[in-house]
Amino acid sequence: MKRARARALLAGVLMTSGPMLGAVATVAPAHAQPPVLAPDKPDRPGGSEAQARPGKPGKPGKPGKGGKKKAKPDRQPPGTPAVGGTYSGPGGYVSVSVSAEAGSRVVVRAKGGGVVAVGSGTGGYSSVGWTTSTGNHVYTVRAVDGAGNASRSATFSVYADANPPALRRVDTKAGNAKDTRTRVRFTTDAGSAYRILSGGKVLQKGTTGTARVNERVDLPNGRHGVTVEVRDKVGNTRTATDSVRVAVKELAVRAELVSEPTTGTQVLAVEATPNARRAVFRLPGEDKQKLRMRYGSGDFKLRLEDGTYEGGVVRVRDSQGRVGRVEVPDLVVDTTPPSLKVDTDTVAASRGSLEMTVTADEGDEVTWQLLDDDEVVEEGSFTSDGEARTVEEDVEAGAFRLAVSATDGFERTTTDVTTTRIGADATPYGVIALVVLGLLALVGGIVAAVLRVRTHPPVWAQRLGRRLSATTETVTSKAKAVASIPQQRRALELEEEEWYRRDEELVTLLAAATGEAAPGGEIELPEVGPLPHEQVLYTAPARLFEHGEGPESVVTVDGELVVTTMRIAFVGGGEQRDWWRALVEELRHDGDDLTVVKRWHDDAWTGFEYADPELTRLYLDLTVAERHGAKEHFVERVQRLVDEHRAGRPEAPRTQVPADA
Repeated sequence: MKRARARALLAGVLMTSGPMLGAVATVAPAHAQPPVLAPDKPDRPGGSEAQARPGKPGKPGKPGKGGKKKAKPDRQPPGTPAVGGTYSGPGGYVSVSVSAEAGSRVVVRAKGGGVVAVGSGTGGYSSVGWTTSTGNHVYTVRAVDGAGNASRSATFSVYADANPPALRRVDTKAGNAKDTRTRVRFTTDAGSAYRILSGGKVLQKGTTGTARVNERVDLPNGRHGVTVEVRDKVGNTRTATDSVRVAVKELAVRAELVSEPTTGTQVLAVEATPNARRAVFRLPGEDKQKLRMRYGSGDFKLRLEDGTYEGGVVRVRDSQGRVGRVEVPDLVVDTTPPSLKVDTDTVAASRGSLEMTVTADEGDEVTWQLLDDDEVVEEGSFTSDGEARTVEEDVEAGAFRLAVSATDGFERTTTDVTTTRIGADATPYGVIALVVLGLLALVGGIVAAVLRVRTHPPVWAQRLGRRLSATTETVTSKAKAVASIPQQRRALELEEEEWYRRDEELVTLLAAATGEAAPGGEIELPEVGPLPHEQVLYTAPARLFEHGEGPESVVTVDGELVVTTMRIAFVGGGEQRDWWRALVEELRHDGDDLTVVKRWHDDAWTGFEYADPELTRLYLDLTVAERHGAKEHFVERVQRLVDEHRAGRPEAPRTQVPADA
């Protein structure tokens, strides 16, 4: 009797404590092994308690046939749990989503090991989590009801990552007067996200492409702690801190006049630290000029009168308030062609001698030739001192052309061409001029007298006036035409040289686009790992810049932009980049000389600045035309450019100079 009462008491304790333990223990350590709870005798399906039914009445004090029956044990196990998604977090934390019978306990075990976590079934999906070591792990999950019935197990696997990325060789180096930004170098796992902080402020961030990272951050003068934080894809984080002392007293500034003194707008190029923001140019006697700098550089555009300007100063300020200044060399502005005046002595010419007075600007080189048709009879040259200079030469009798030219230091030339007759029997042109002037004065007097008498001048006077006017205009136009010939010829030569150069460039591009020929030889860029048969199509000096997330996150490098038969490449400043044709997702031209390019697997954009925008952009477009199915349209576009260029070939001047001019 005592043994039966003890067994009944123990069964009651187990029946009540099983569900309570399942509700409390939701997460168990990987090394913990919770006890397995089971009832002494499971109930039958349909409930854990017996339903009372009335029996037949019996005698008082004795049970009859209608008394209570003994409860049947529950032996029906829960259904097999359904496993949903798994999750991996930092520090080796993993979790699984499980749907199990409401009120049951969810038990997760390591494959071949113990219990790692316990949760509660809700009838829907709920999460059970635990921590483990790095690697791929296999687990089983079962549902256990209050009577201790266990379901069949469901198996799942999950990968855990408890290891933060590596972070080695964190090194900082303070900037200097040329580049005030602080260099930060470190090594980590490729593909890790990183942040560079100082004083709690994020200065730079990004994702590593290679293990070695080299960044620049903008810090004011003083001592700073620079922290590098690296994070892997699941959130494991590692940090390291280095200290640096920044002490830049004055910025290094360079200013150079990059335009010719003969241009109407003078361009003063300024270079300073890449984080320079503003520059001011002061020139005595002129208004102050302000400039917003881009990546530490910019150009002042100056409109100045002809003359020499001294005492110019450029002052630059960077993002941290540090300043620098530089004195600008003397600015020389000369937009006026050389002046030239030639006077010939007709009296000396009648005596068989060439005598002329030439006045030109100081320093100009003066050359002269006396021509009989195209044969040079006499010639000479001298350097002008700014004063009138007389030239005398004995010449045989005849009619000649006299061409005098003055060339300044900027290779600009002014030419004066006249006709002269040398000989003892020559009628002095001065005498002829006096006679003509006298006749004109006489005619004018006659006309004036007639006008006093009559309202309208006579017909002969009107005709004479028209003839004199026409003669004057003809002589003037011939003289101008003769004087402009040397300048027109030189301009035509320069224009033809430029035309031929551009024609050759366009034809070469067309050949590369059609595949008829690939200009250039094997690639000579060992930094980017040339492939067999990769050929260079085009190279150009360029500036690369890459934007980060923050306003100060900019990398700027000067180097060489190279377009090959396989890719776009950039090499310079110890940096190298390449964009394979098949990976270029988008290429966009902005402004006058800027192109940005994006690879399909990378969210970042890279920009280029370059010279000769027309040709450079055509070669860049060529790299993506075939990838986007536009190769045929690109070839047609280049062919149109070639046709339009050849239709605009320069022509020789049409001015005809009479032989007797």
